[in-house]
Amino acid sequence: MRSPQESRHFTRWVDPETGVVSWLLATRVAPLQQTFYYVNDGWTQDGRYLWFYCGYPPSAGKCLGVVDFQEDRVSVFPETQFLDASPAVDPATGEAYWTSDLGLYRRSPAVDGQVERINAFPEELAKGRSPRRLATHLTFSADGASVGFDAELGTDWMAGDFPLDGTPPRIWRRFDVCYNHGQFSPANPDLMLIAQDGWNHAATGQKHDYTHRMWLLSRDGACEPIYPQPTPLHGHEWWDPSSQKVWYINYGVGVECVDLKTRQHDLVWGGDISHAHASREGLRLVGDHFRKDGSGLAEVRFFDVASRKETAIVSAMPDLSTTRKLYHIHPHPRFCVGDRFVCYTSAVRNQIDVAVAEVGAGLI
Repeated sequence: MRSPQESRHFTRWVDPETGVVSWLLATRVAPLQQTFYYVNDGWTQDGRYLWFYCGYPPSAGKCLGVVDFQEDRVSVFPETQFLDASPAVDPATGEAYWTSDLGLYRRSPAVDGQVERINAFPEELAKGRSPRRLATHLTFSADGASVGFDAELGTDWMAGDFPLDGTPPRIWRRFDVCYNHGQFSPANPDLMLIAQDGWNHAATGQKHDYTHRMWLLSRDGACEPIYPQPTPLHGHEWWDPSSQKVWYINYGVGVECVDLKTRQHDLVWGGDISHAHASREGLRLVGDHFRKDGSGLAEVRFFDVASRKETAIVSAMPDLSTTRKLYHIHPHPRFCVGDRFVCYTSAVRNQIDVAVAEVGAGLI
């Protein structure tokens, strides 16, 4: 099977300051091509399929494209249109899941694959309203039986799961303020990580801020904050694969990790970091950063925990702010394919590209 370095669809790019090599998806099936939000892995575990977002400005919607490294083919599927960052990929089969209006859908990566409607949010709860969001991130339960949701309809917020066998969705809890970024525990199918978030009132537009960011939501509806004290500077959280810890950004401080049993936390990577992701053992991290010096530049960094060595994968690239606002364009780097690669969204060519850097190629 080909790697990005061997595929005819990728072109080599070298960071001028550090010499780190990235491979950019050069074949274009859409004007805008970006990687998945870092919580979700768009790449299958065997490395064959790499799914990505396709955008067609000025339309606000996006659909899915996929690289098949075995066939060395790039495809786009307009029927997979979605809003918000909801798609998920089955790491074993390569099938993509996404939501549109009230429905949950699935499609194989095959060119001749058909769309399947897997489940739907109950109309009696939607009450004729179109959702702003059904799921910030579709994530699979540890037993593979469901995907989680955090729906927002008007001023109603509900979290629960969609069984993949088509049986009715289950509401775990309803909220009267915004909760989103729901993520199933990697080990416990009865537990989710969910976040309190800022929101604007659907009727008035009045802005509301969050107080306690990260919560643990159980299937029985119990919901407790990870930290009892207000945490207005915590955000961009994700599960550790062990399910015993949660990683997050403490804005202006760095990347921290909290033990869920003791609630003790460690500062693992200090600095002004916007989004981050950790390798499976937590020995390496990647993150992005937007300079506040007025230059309008962004960076993607790699960090080795043991050596404390920090390397720029991208030392400087344009922050395409106008496009970013509409399409949520950030680098959003994450580890993929058994931590062999870092996948991120690049703007080094003054356009939005899927980018891949190989771990070990100048990074460690």
